[in-house]
Amino acid sequence: MEALKISGMIIMLCVVYALMGNDDYHKMFDKPTIIRYDCTEIDESAPKEIIDKCMETNERIVRVKSY
Repeated sequence: MEALKISGMIIMLCVVYALMGNDDYHKMFDKPTIIRYDCTEIDESAPKEIIDKCMETNERIVRVKSY
């Protein structure tokens, strides 16, 4: 009976570890970080999507959610 309890605990820990390593789990439960880019100080090293957002809008600051 004791071996069954230990085996169950090991399996449960493996399942929890697998869930914690899953990116979808983190996107669902973690609070996203907001990154602010100042469009007046962007150069060619910035990601292309940020440059495109700055070109599309007339806003000075672009906010992007990151997980």
